[in-house]
Amino acid sequence: MKINYVLFLLTFLFIADSCTNKELTNEQKLSGESSKTWTAKREFNAEGDKEKLTREEKKESMTFYSNGKFNMKSGTDAMSGTWTISGDNTLSLVFENSSMSENFQIIKLDDDDARLRAGDGSELVLDAD
Repeated sequence: MKINYVLFLLTFLFIADSCTNKELTNEQKLSGESSKTWTAKREFNAEGDKEKLTREEKKESMTFYSNGKFNMKSGTDAMSGTWTISGDNTLSLVFENSSMSENFQIIKLDDDDARLRAGDGSELVLDAD
């Protein structure tokens, strides 16, 4: 009887532990529970050299919403659209009222920073606000 009780407790603890240690998906890391805003921290050209961000670029922000929408703000200008992440870790942005779209390879993504590679090989490092 004691063995069954111990086995039951171990099984319960294992299940409880596995339920609390769920890995967040890239979508959840990017958008948070409902939304998350990101700002540029660093930029690298295709050769890997660090590029200086302008004052305006430092003020730009991008908010990703968990419903698959995004907003970009740059000064008084704003753009919006939809975003998806595909199985090969490609972040795709489709802008509303435009034929423009952008694709980025996700190099690194966690709760508070991201590194994205554009099609031309340049990379952008973002910080979550």
